[in-house]
Amino acid sequence: MEREYRRTHAEVNVSDIEWNLRQGREQLHEGCLVMAVLKGDAYGHGIEKTVVACEQVTDWYGVATLEEAVRIRNTGSEKPILIFGFVEMEDVEQVTDLRLTLSAPSVSYAEQLNLEAGKLGRKLEIHIKADTGMNRTGIRCRDMEGAVKEAEVILQCEYLQVTGIYTHFACPESKRETDERFTEEQFRKFVEFCGCLEQKGYSLGLKHSASSAAGLLHPETQLDLVRFGMLTYGQGCSEDYVKQYRLRPALTWISRIVQMGTVEAGESISYGRTFVAERHMRIAVVSVGFGDGYQRQCSNKTEVLICGKRAKVLGKVCMDYLIADVSDIPEAAVGTEVVLLGRDGEEWISANELSEKIENVSGGITCQILPRVPRIYVRNEK
Repeated sequence: MEREYRRTHAEVNVSDIEWNLRQGREQLHEGCLVMAVLKGDAYGHGIEKTVVACEQVTDWYGVATLEEAVRIRNTGSEKPILIFGFVEMEDVEQVTDLRLTLSAPSVSYAEQLNLEAGKLGRKLEIHIKADTGMNRTGIRCRDMEGAVKEAEVILQCEYLQVTGIYTHFACPESKRETDERFTEEQFRKFVEFCGCLEQKGYSLGLKHSASSAAGLLHPETQLDLVRFGMLTYGQGCSEDYVKQYRLRPALTWISRIVQMGTVEAGESISYGRTFVAERHMRIAVVSVGFGDGYQRQCSNKTEVLICGKRAKVLGKVCMDYLIADVSDIPEAAVGTEVVLLGRDGEEWISANELSEKIENVSGGITCQILPRVPRIYVRNEK
């Protein structure tokens, strides 16, 4: 029997996940494929249920690890899956068994993959990764001639089947003129890189460069496939972005008040005495903390929703509790629900709002909701 009381839980609306992907797909040119990115446990929403929401809308899945790919396959999905991260050589057999696609960001790594696939006598599908300015992983396109030669080595590996090539933009959401020029330059390099290889007669398969922000804000970057990460979950680079594309944040995070109290002027709250009251205050102890993923950086910076009103977080967030100011919320009592993320009445706290206050990104907010917070899945009609 389901418990009526939960100290904290996250409610995930799978109908909203499907809606967001459909909204994203409507912005793409005809024939452009969609990849739903499910890394980080589907940005904290839970891989298995997110697959169910995405399966009829997406063409590909993208993950960071083999373990995440296995979880997708265990749902019964047969969609192609690209693993962005590195895998161990002893796992190559499992990769081929599960029909997964790996990233090849360097000649040395590709040659190792080729050797392992050769031992198995199997072809291994890969997408070549090009670094056009992130300076992270990928074949460096700083020296185009050298980059082309490196890619040719990979393309000529006997047991590697290149079915795609991609890059990653550093700042596609930024409207600063210098950043926009940087995105344009990254895209130019990628197009040149692909063109040089195609002129030599190589078939590259799917070409993709755009994540959620790039795909919608820079439509010329859509190419053959767009990788929808934060968009899938109703998140974005700004509130305007979310509204413009009619996205629906899919996750609501809820806790409860477990104790009420008061403090007087001069009294401090929580560890380190970082908040000292200047007046009589009524406070609520809320049963959630950084042990659940409500980050300590939120201390004295963020607000929660109680009875449809905003309540400031006071003092340092503890592992299992936070304390909120309910001086102006007389209805607040032990057992009252507290919305940490989502809507309560007319008020709304978004992942963007929290991320801006603690210098994170919206996806980082939901990714860091820890496993001890149960996910409850709902659909709009239920």
